[in-house]
This record gives sequence, structure tokens and C-alpha cells, in this order.
Amino acid sequence: MNLFNSYMRGGLEYLYENLIVRTISPEDEEYSDVRITNMMALLKRDLNEGGVRIND
Repeated sequence: MNLFNSYMRGGLEYLYENLIVRTISPEDEEYSDVRITNMMALLKRDLNEGGVRIND
């Protein structure tokens, strides 16, 4: 159970850093909200790492 708890805390920390704390970079698309911009950047990065091509 400790391994599961550590895994979950790590996942939550990763999401917090990438969705809340992350600052917008120049290559990010323009959205009305910083949280939406961070969410789209996270999804694009993860999809691109998985080999899925995204048309911009």
C-alpha cells in the first residue's frame, strides 16, 4: 500500500507542477486561461512522446 500511495503522490505532484505551477512559454498556443494553456501543452507533449502526430 505504501508503494501505491507514493505512486499516487508522485502523479499528483507531476500534474500540479505541469498544470498549476508551470509558466507559459513562447511556443504555447494562446488561450484565454493559463490553466487551459498548460493543459493543452501537457496533452500535446504526452501525445508527441507517444508517437501520435498532432496537426497544428
